[in-house]
Amino acid sequence: MMVRKIAFSFIAFFVFFPSLVFSSQITFAQEQNQSALGIAPAIVELVLTPGKRSQTIISVSNVTNFPLPIKGSVKSFAGFEQESMEVSMYSEIFDSSSWMKIEPTDFILQPRERKEIKIIINPPLKAEPGGHYATVYFQPLLPVEVLSPQTAYLSARIGVLTFLVVKGDIQEKASLENLPRIPFRQFGPIDFKIPLKNEGNIHLNPSGEVLIKNIWGKEVAKLNLSSKIILPHTIRDLDFKWDKRFLLGKYHAQINISYGTEHQKLTGEIDFWVIPWLSIILVFGVLTTILIFFIILRKRMGLALRVLLGKAEVWELKKLKLK
Repeated sequence: MMVRKIAFSFIAFFVFFPSLVFSSQITFAQEQNQSALGIAPAIVELVLTPGKRSQTIISVSNVTNFPLPIKGSVKSFAGFEQESMEVSMYSEIFDSSSWMKIEPTDFILQPRERKEIKIIINPPLKAEPGGHYATVYFQPLLPVEVLSPQTAYLSARIGVLTFLVVKGDIQEKASLENLPRIPFRQFGPIDFKIPLKNEGNIHLNPSGEVLIKNIWGKEVAKLNLSSKIILPHTIRDLDFKWDKRFLLGKYHAQINISYGTEHQKLTGEIDFWVIPWLSIILVFGVLTTILIFFIILRKRMGLALRVLLGKAEVWELKKLKLK
């Protein structure tokens, strides 16, 4: 018995001990080889004068425990879902990446160090009035001494969105594009995707709501719009969701959108039906079955009750059963 216990302990040690060592090595590697940057602000907004140089500061922080070489770059910003103009035309008018320069472009951050990086902006003298956009990226380059062929690394760049407005004739104009038809539904939730087209020359950050009323005109829900940036000459869906499952009847959705510095208004309407017809058919079938059985058994139940009360003879009940 003692020999068996010793043998079992010996096997268990060699089965579980390597896995424990391997687990600890993975944890150690994850702790030692994290790569992350902190950045502020996440969005830069500036008003520019054509032909006049401007600059802003972006703070970049190394939150790791080893030095990080950093490479900066500026790219065009294409954060829209749908285009209403060609990409080449969009880049020519609204892309400001060629105006921007990072100083310094390449630098090294020591552990826990924070560094302020200059972003120099030189808008051309003939810059179009309105919004111009780009993204400033900073990407960590992992030092060779911390790399290991047995470990996978993920080094993701981090970006700062730049929303630049050139002084001049600023046009804020938008429209609701082809409001969707909501198909006949049995249950919720109901998703509203309201396409909004920015027809101006500057980005918009609309606010709004959808008021839902039932067939009697009573308000049953109010859905608020989450923040969303719409670039010039693009179309984006404004997303609303009525997160309710059990609904019945016809509903009317009133769309109210506000945009721009002067809070211009856009409105629209959508009607839709929600009827759980499968459930209704099932309930109706069950009730109909119960009613049929009740009609069939009604005479027998009535006669049986009269027999119990002594108001009818037993032979009458037997006669009815024979039928």
